[in-house]
Amino acid sequence: MIVDATAAATGLPRTDVFGVARVLRENELFPRLPRTAKAQFVPDEDLARLALGVMFRRPATKAPECLLRISRH
Repeated sequence: MIVDATAAATGLPRTDVFGVARVLRENELFPRLPRTAKAQFVPDEDLARLALGVMFRRPATKAPECLLRISRH
């Protein structure tokens, strides 16, 4: 649901947003979400990481590096 909402808000394809979220999860920068929409809760900090990751999505593998640099400041 969060991926779908982000895709709808940004106008990006769902696959792009899902790819960024996957890369962020692999780098422990985004939580693993439960399958049920009602149980999905993401802290503001993690949503900000997803938003920034989507902004720097080309290629998606670059997003975590950028976010790590931002988080150090």
